[in-house]
Amino acid sequence: MIEFDLSPDSPFWTFTKVLCGISTLFVLARIYTRVFVTRFFGVDDALILIAMVAAMSDCVILWESFQFGLGEHVQNVTPSNLTMVLKLVFAYYMLYLLAAHAIRASLVVLYRRLSVSPRFLIICNIYLACNAILYISYFFVLLFMCSPVQYYWDKTIKGECPNAQLKSVTNSWFLIALDLGALALPIPALWKMKLPWGQRVWLGICFMIGSFVCIASFNRLTSFFRSEDVTYELRWIHAWSLLEINFGLIAACVPSLRHVFTPPGKFQRNCPLVEENNAMVGSRELLRRSGLT
Repeated sequence: MIEFDLSPDSPFWTFTKVLCGISTLFVLARIYTRVFVTRFFGVDDALILIAMVAAMSDCVILWESFQFGLGEHVQNVTPSNLTMVLKLVFAYYMLYLLAAHAIRASLVVLYRRLSVSPRFLIICNIYLACNAILYISYFFVLLFMCSPVQYYWDKTIKGECPNAQLKSVTNSWFLIALDLGALALPIPALWKMKLPWGQRVWLGICFMIGSFVCIASFNRLTSFFRSEDVTYELRWIHAWSLLEINFGLIAACVPSLRHVFTPPGKFQRNCPLVEENNAMVGSRELLRRSGLT
C-alpha cells in the first residue's frame, strides 16, 4: 500500500481541497460545453452533476470530521466527538457510494447512447444493471450495517455490527471490478482506429486518469486491513475515497473539454467522410460526439 503523511495539517489535505475545486471546475466546464457548444445535455451529464454534488459534500464532511478528531488516535478523542466523527463517517460513506456509482453509470450511459453495435449495447446494459443492483444492495447493507442503525455511531447503546469489515471489503472488490469494466469497455472500438497523435494523447490522458482511479480503489481496499484505531485509520479510507471520486469526475469530463473553447454555435456536427467500413465510421462518430475528435 502507498504510504504518505496524513496528519490533519499535512500538505496532502491541502491538495485534496485543490483537487475538489479542480474536479468541480471540470464538471462545470463539461456542462457548459454540452449546453452551449454541442447543445446536447444527456442522462450522462445529469449523472455527473449528481456525482459532483455528492463528491463536494464528501469534501466538506471530511474537513468537518477533522474538527472532531478524525486523524487522532481514538484514545485521545472524547466520547461525544467520537460519536460525531462516526455520524459524519456514516454520511460520508452514503455520499461516496452515490458518487462512485453515478460516475461509473455516467461513463457507460455515454458509451450506450453512442453505441453503434447491438452487442456492445447489450454489454453496456448488463454493466448498468449490475451497477444499479450493486448500488441499491450496498446502500441497504450500509444503512443496516449495525443493529440498531444508531449503534453505528453511538457505542453507548446495546447493539452489534456483524461482519462489517467483510461487507465493506466485498463492496470494494465489486467497485474495483466495475472500475476495470468501465475502463475496458471502449478499448476494442478505439484499438481498431487510426487516430492522429493529438487525439491519441487526449485518449491517453483519459485512460491514465482512469487507471489512477483503479489504483485509488485498490488502496482504499487495503486500508480496511489496518489497525482497529478507528479515528486514526479512517483517514486512509477517506483519503483514497476522496482521490478516487474526484479523479473519477475528472476522467469522466476530460473528453468534453476538447471543445470547451469552441464558440457557441460553431461546433461542427457533421463527421468528415472517410473511406472506412461501417463499424469504423460508427467508432469515429462515437468519439466525435464524445468530444474527442
